[in-house]
Amino acid sequence: MCRCLGASRPGFYKWLKRKPSHAEIRRNTILTEIKSVMSDTKNRYGVRRVHKELKARGSKCSKGLVEALMT
Repeated sequence: MCRCLGASRPGFYKWLKRKPSHAEIRRNTILTEIKSVMSDTKNRYGVRRVHKELKARGSKCSKGLVEALMT
């Protein structure tokens, strides 16, 4: 597989063991909160209302990020 993708084997295994970045952790946290909002509202909210609800709950995120995570 590494040969087909043009990646080195040691590089691939180093990539597998890497720690998640700050941005990746933030995205996962916001995604969890989005799932919570959607389950609370029985999947009736769209991007705008989910974003408004997240802000009301104290989450700092942009509408664009919410939209990207919901699609």
